Amino acid sequence: VLGALTNDDVTRPLAMALERFNACYAAGLGRDEGLAGAMTQIFVIGPDGKVIETNVDASSVGDAEVERCFSAVIQSMSFPAPTDGEIVVVEYRFGLSSEEIG
Repeated sequence: VLGALTNDDVTRPLAMALERFNACYAAGLGRDEGLAGAMTQIFVIGPDGKVIETNVDASSVGDAEVERCFSAVIQSMSFPAPTDGEIVVVEYRFGLSSEEIG
């Protein structure tokens, strides 16, 4: 996290969206039972706490629909407003494994 938000300010809202992320991944598992890997999302949080932009920086998942779905979930989220009124750039790595679903 780069900027005036703590790690908890970012990880707590992401954790609250876990069911939505799991739904993205479950859809991918429906297409490929062995779907696994890691994906790094970079997103920009505006001064009001809303996500301005999100991009997949790196991914070994190999399913563009899952990557787009994760980006859409993040894009719809709100985070605490940065205390300095500036934008915050977040790089967050998701690890995906079917052993964790269920």
